[in-house]
Amino acid sequence: HIQGVWSIGAKSSVAHDSGTKDSGAFVPLKEIQGDSNLFHVIMKPGVDPGAELKEISWQFGPESDYRVMLHVYKWTDSPMWVTLQDKYKQRVHVPTMTTLRTENLTLEDSGRYQAIGDLTEGKAFIQMFHLIVFKPVLLPQILAKSFSITPGWCSVTLESRATGASENLNMTWENKGLPKNLDQTGTLGPDSNSRTLTLSLPVSQHLSRPNASLTCVVSNSIDKKNATLHLGEFCCTELGFQLAKIKFAAEERK
Repeated sequence: HIQGVWSIGAKSSVAHDSGTKDSGAFVPLKEIQGDSNLFHVIMKPGVDPGAELKEISWQFGPESDYRVMLHVYKWTDSPMWVTLQDKYKQRVHVPTMTTLRTENLTLEDSGRYQAIGDLTEGKAFIQMFHLIVFKPVLLPQILAKSFSITPGWCSVTLESRATGASENLNMTWENKGLPKNLDQTGTLGPDSNSRTLTLSLPVSQHLSRPNASLTCVVSNSIDKKNATLHLGEFCCTELGFQLAKIKFAAEERK
């Protein structure tokens, strides 16, 4: 359950007048496009323990222009929609009076949300959330751009290509069963969606191991995908070398 920044004050019919104070801060929440998100309202210490929650008003929008989405009342199981029904009604659910769930998140759901709770005893409180919805990271591709085999050596240039949106992606090369100095990392810029790695590897016990591999990991701040190339598949056998040549030629024709 996700909890936002909260504050308390005297009850008011207007969300931002002097009666109901908020802290002006938001808790950043990160989700992936297509997933669901759950906001959970929790009354914190400082709220009169004898006060009961009567109503919660959920609002969404820029800080200077919040729009009331819906009201949730203690005496009914169904929320009362006010605005934004076309955007949210089929995807927003109210499992309990103090929770709000949004299904099938879209990028447009990113923004600021606040829940205003009305209590008995003339009290009210606000909890605030800042939701950021990211596009999912897609599986990267590893392409053999060039390679050659000479006695005792396998030289290869690999390209790891990110598919889909490349903004704010981080790309890392990881190895298994190979010297540690082969690791490379890099951050993709707005006009780049690939990173190359050129290696000259001794055809030795390192490459003959079944687990000798290179993995390209592509990630953003919430999601991660990877693709793995087993080097022994084409560096250690004649059949693997011929298959790699065919794959390389096919890529060059694209």
